[in-house]
Amino acid sequence: MKRDPCNNRAGFTLLECLVALAVLLAFAAAVRPLLSQARQIMANAEIRLAAQNLLHSLLVNPLNRPSLANPSPEGDSAGLHWRVVAEPVALDFQPPTDNPQWITYRITATVLWGSRHFVTGETLRLGKPK
Repeated sequence: MKRDPCNNRAGFTLLECLVALAVLLAFAAAVRPLLSQARQIMANAEIRLAAQNLLHSLLVNPLNRPSLANPSPEGDSAGLHWRVVAEPVALDFQPPTDNPQWITYRITATVLWGSRHFVTGETLRLGKPK
């Protein structure tokens, strides 16, 4: 900053303003990729959260009898493709009767989005035999 001896005014020279602008632009250029990456992470987090919520609802909701008869329902919901597979689980012990009232099923749910992103989970449920 220079003082003009004639006017007694203080101010920046044009060269000082250009240097400050160049430093500011260099900083902005260095930070821009980080901001776009953060934006992409947040967009991916929203779809991942939606997929995990859908997966949770597929596993928690009780299965009705027709879904065990048709063990592989699938569908699409808000850009997410989901599939539920129900298969009987072989247990190590013999049931007390020849005609069991309940069978243990392994329920595996998968939610896919994009070309290679997915979440999966599984649980066990009791169901009536077919």
